[in-house]
Amino acid sequence: MFASPFLEGKKVGLWPLMPQDSLWLLPIINDQEVTRFMFTGRTPISRSMLEEQIAGWKEPSAYVFSLAPSAERGTRVGYTGLWDLDWISRKAEFRILVGPNHRGIGIGSDATQLMLRFAFDRLNLNRVWLGVNAAHAFAIVTYQKSGFRTEGRLLHDLGRDGEYFDSVRMAVLREEWLAVNHPDAFIRKCLCGCGARLDRPPVLYRWGHHARLNWERHFWAQVKKSEGCWEWQGVRDEKGYGWVGGGKVKKTPAHRFGYALVFGAIPDGYFVCHHCDNPPCVRPDHLWLGTCAENNRDMWAKGRGKSPASGGAFAGEKHPMAKLTRQQVEEIRLSPETDQQLAHRFGVVRQTITDIRKGRTWIDTEGEGQNA
Repeated sequence: MFASPFLEGKKVGLWPLMPQDSLWLLPIINDQEVTRFMFTGRTPISRSMLEEQIAGWKEPSAYVFSLAPSAERGTRVGYTGLWDLDWISRKAEFRILVGPNHRGIGIGSDATQLMLRFAFDRLNLNRVWLGVNAAHAFAIVTYQKSGFRTEGRLLHDLGRDGEYFDSVRMAVLREEWLAVNHPDAFIRKCLCGCGARLDRPPVLYRWGHHARLNWERHFWAQVKKSEGCWEWQGVRDEKGYGWVGGGKVKKTPAHRFGYALVFGAIPDGYFVCHHCDNPPCVRPDHLWLGTCAENNRDMWAKGRGKSPASGGAFAGEKHPMAKLTRQQVEEIRLSPETDQQLAHRFGVVRQTITDIRKGRTWIDTEGEGQNA
């Protein structure tokens, strides 16, 4: 027997359920009136079977507690807990059983709130669900008051005494529960990401905003993280680059979107380049900002551009659209004439001369860069 409860509410305390608790639990779990709406109790259970069952209810797959009214700490009146914990999806099944002499006085509701606080605050779960007999209207209303909402109905899911009953699936999400129980510490703004303040804490969205996406949360949910690159798992183009958006949201390369989420707006005229040279990678420390010229230099240095260094066939004078020779390009760089004068002399447009002088084309200092 523990000196104090592991969890304590206004009306009930919760102690870890032990195999020796089978002594007081056995009469409750074999009471047909108590279990008539439940899957439990359809067949009799012995003390040894119950002890074995309780021994199997252990972490990390289950956390189970016995119930004792705050006014009667020495009296155990039922049990509650979380079963089938899925630590990847961060969800668990909730169950509760209260003896016949302690129903209708708020013990079940108090214990339910304690378990939800334990699930969301301590275990950091995201979803808690339960199944309840559709004929057990009192229990359904109690769960709804605790924050559970109906997700669906399974027809003839429970057979009992020659009858078949539907079961109702209910669940509560962490953000929903926190919005009601911790309004000051959690949600004050619309969950869609619009930033609008909410006047009533239990409300999660402004009217009509529930269908919007929180793009930051949506973005990182589609990223596969590892010790190396963080690769985009959503839509990719033929070169392997990811894309975000669609509909009313402008389509943006995934690596640019990820960079902006972490480091802020990208200045006009700048590219987001990869240190890792992996197109689908969106890991922030694998990305860097560079100009067009810096991006091209990086591309050729890594052998991806069709420059002479990479054996490309369409660089410099070899480009089928080239109008200048290497010697002419070197002369343009050294000439004191204006861009317009040089354009007229060499028979090209002024922008071609400007691009050469600013290092946008024919980048190699030897004159062997790629022609625009």
